[in-house]
Amino acid sequence: MGEEHLAARILADSSFVIDKILMPSLRSSTAALDRLAAGADVIASSIFAFAGEIVAEKRGLPLASDVLPRNSASLS
Repeated sequence: MGEEHLAARILADSSFVIDKILMPSLRSSTAALDRLAAGADVIASSIFAFAGEIVAEKRGLPLASDVLPRNSASLS
């Protein structure tokens, strides 16, 4: 799938990102983050990093999540 086609698909179908990009790696990314979180005081994550919330809940840690403005490039 070419870059232009992929970008168009992502914009046209928001479930594509979840179903084809984020969910297939959820198990491995959760396991990796869980290993890294040993001894952590907080989990810093993103709304697109589902593993962050899972590991924070599992370990009873606070979750610091970012939310970027719709057009964050205009802030610089």
